[in-house]
Amino acid sequence: MTYTGAGNLAVYSFSFKIEALAQLLIKEYNTLGVETQSVRGTDVTYLSGVTFDAVEGSGVVTLAANLTTGYTLKILLANDAPTQPTEWREKFGFNLKGFEMAIDWVAGSVMRNAYLAQRSMRLSDYTLLSAFDPTLPIEVTDAVSQTIVTNAAGTALKIGPTASEIAAAQAYAVAAAASAAAALASEVAAAASAAAAAASAASSYSDWVEHAITDAQAATALTGETIDGTVYSAKFYEYEIIRGTTVFVNGTFALQYINSTWRVVTGAALTTIAHGVTITVTQATTIGTVKAALDTGAGSGTLKLSSRSIPV
Repeated sequence: MTYTGAGNLAVYSFSFKIEALAQLLIKEYNTLGVETQSVRGTDVTYLSGVTFDAVEGSGVVTLAANLTTGYTLKILLANDAPTQPTEWREKFGFNLKGFEMAIDWVAGSVMRNAYLAQRSMRLSDYTLLSAFDPTLPIEVTDAVSQTIVTNAAGTALKIGPTASEIAAAQAYAVAAAASAAAALASEVAAAASAAAAAASAASSYSDWVEHAITDAQAATALTGETIDGTVYSAKFYEYEIIRGTTVFVNGTFALQYINSTWRVVTGAALTTIAHGVTITVTQATTIGTVKAALDTGAGSGTLKLSSRSIPV
């Protein structure tokens, strides 16, 4: 019989038959399922009293205090010390009532064994007893915090690893998983970095770079303005030219690698507006270098360049 406490009741009934208070087992569990009481019907501390009908069966258990709200109370038939108290002197002259009570006494023990068996680990009906020995290993009495596992053949039980070893293995597995995740993240990051580098190489934009130009300057290589024909097929430039306070022009020109030779393709502004700057390209093997020359008269100034390279 199972009951759940509401904090307002101490009296609980049972419908099965007992013939002695010791055959009654009362257990209490808290809201977490932890056993808080386990007493027999003979208890006088947790119980206030027990009444029962030994002939017809059933009875009432009265607790010393109301069952706590949310707690569970189980009232069990538990004849765990089976005996045969009935005896007919000279083996004759028995009556039916005595005979029935003797059978009830034995039946109570059988019911208790069935109850315990149903809650025990056991082999399935399919498994042959000759195929698996369910006996606990003899070392179990010395095995502190150790597990019980099947042997390598799967035919019996043996002592397994300790709880600490299992916990350590779990920690190692978690650490390995974290390491694998970190490695994967690193691999992804490396792939992203490579993709970014490829994207950067593919577009190769540069910030504005200023080059000083002087009056009457001969064709002079501009620092950093080089390009490799084995890597890029063209390079587009945006430019701005400032000379003194009167000359200001901007526009575009391009370097193109055609038939293994670098050439300059100028925009309209570079050839039609009077700014005095001449752009050329020289080549050493596959490397092209931009040069700038300046005429005489308008004074020195600044050539600002920004570029984008196109990969082959």
